[in-house]
Amino acid sequence: MTNIIMKAIISRYGFMTRILCAAAVVAACASASYSAFEENTASARSRAMADTYSPLLPEPGSVFLQSAGLSGIKDPRLSITYGRLFYGLSDRSSISDGIFTFALPVSGSAVAGAGYKSIRLDGAYSEESGVVAGAISPLNYLSVGGAVKYLSIKYGSDAYTRIDPVFAAAQSKSAFDLDAGILVKLPYSMNLSYTRHNIFGADLGIKEAYKLEPGDYAGVSYAEQGFSFAVEAGMVNKKSSFSAGTEKILLNNMLAVRFGLFLKDARFNKLTAGLGLNVERFSLDYGIDFPVNGVEKTNGTHYITLTTRFSGLLKTGKAETKSAAVPKESEVLQPVEKPAEPDIKPLSYPVLPGMLDNSGLVAVSSSAARSDYDVRPSSAAEVVLSSSTAGNGKAVLSAGTTAVPLLRAAPDKIAEQPAPAQKVSVPGRIYIQQGLKTHKVLDGETLPLLAEKYYGNKSEWLKIYDANKDKIEKGSLKPGQTIVIP
Repeated sequence: MTNIIMKAIISRYGFMTRILCAAAVVAACASASYSAFEENTASARSRAMADTYSPLLPEPGSVFLQSAGLSGIKDPRLSITYGRLFYGLSDRSSISDGIFTFALPVSGSAVAGAGYKSIRLDGAYSEESGVVAGAISPLNYLSVGGAVKYLSIKYGSDAYTRIDPVFAAAQSKSAFDLDAGILVKLPYSMNLSYTRHNIFGADLGIKEAYKLEPGDYAGVSYAEQGFSFAVEAGMVNKKSSFSAGTEKILLNNMLAVRFGLFLKDARFNKLTAGLGLNVERFSLDYGIDFPVNGVEKTNGTHYITLTTRFSGLLKTGKAETKSAAVPKESEVLQPVEKPAEPDIKPLSYPVLPGMLDNSGLVAVSSSAARSDYDVRPSSAAEVVLSSSTAGNGKAVLSAGTTAVPLLRAAPDKIAEQPAPAQKVSVPGRIYIQQGLKTHKVLDGETLPLLAEKYYGNKSEWLKIYDANKDKIEKGSLKPGQTIVIP
């Protein structure tokens, strides 16, 4: 395969320049492995951590690296990435990488994703990958995923390739292949990841057979609020690689700092670094890797990614159920508009002086869920409901709302004639579910610290995280936000 790539490039450049360019392209295609389609960077974030990505927090780029990682995505996300490989080569050759990825939650435990990736060397050589992936979480601690890939390889055409017998039959080849992965949540804020790439070993040879070697990658990560670290080992065609990456979130989840290291048989090693900026629904990431050996006289490889999150535009059934159980700070629903109801003659009953304080009426939507509570009225106490204007001791609410009276005891009468407790059904009033607590996050507090505070065990932080997934971005709490303690 290396000879084929070199022949395709030699046709585009002068003799010495051809050799340098060929070496650069082979290194680019073999930097993460020894075959084509192994330059599988998914984003600037993953590049900044030496592509030690599969055990870390999810993003749309999971479709290329670890499909099971899609399961952690709770809202639709779109990413666009541009990369420049081995920038600054002396022959001024341009090796670019364009990536598009998208992830969409389709249910409470399933997420779908798609992606497109294109690596090109001027007009001499190109690789294109299209992928459709999915992940599901059958258990709280287990996620599994799979990805179907369409791979296409193409060589440039000129006078040289037209007479070369290698390209006599065709100058391009395409094939399908499959990836699969599994992600397991371990105690003490750790994750275990395993993925297998190119399960079928797709044949992309033009004249002779050339099958992609299956690759196995296993990694473990540790993640707490604002910090994550992962290591991963890979094996392709009995040749191993090792990578490590870390990420630190700063400035109230606004800034991310990342570093990584990649080692491969002492022949190709590199250091990586990057930054990330999060502003509301947008994230801008930058990653760079610099070869320590294997490729010389280059200014490194650079990637930049723009990601947008469509929070609130689409909610899965699971997310809706959880959000409905989260109490607001007021703990009472505010008035909401509802369609006009049929005109009904107002009902009013006399109210004794001092029995009802109109300022204590709470107006809530009659379409809200019904709840029961106990009141203990006296024989002299009466409730007023009216849809007309207020006046002369009668409390009034406009159509579409329900009056919940705040009763006050009339002097002497209630004390003289106490009545037994009655169960009164009042529409429109919602009560907070028993057993739920809320906590206002203070500066410096983390999920493990809150778990130790409320449960006496740091490893129980996932309970708090699962109950507030729609509020916590990348596992980081924000001072001042209110979360639920289940």
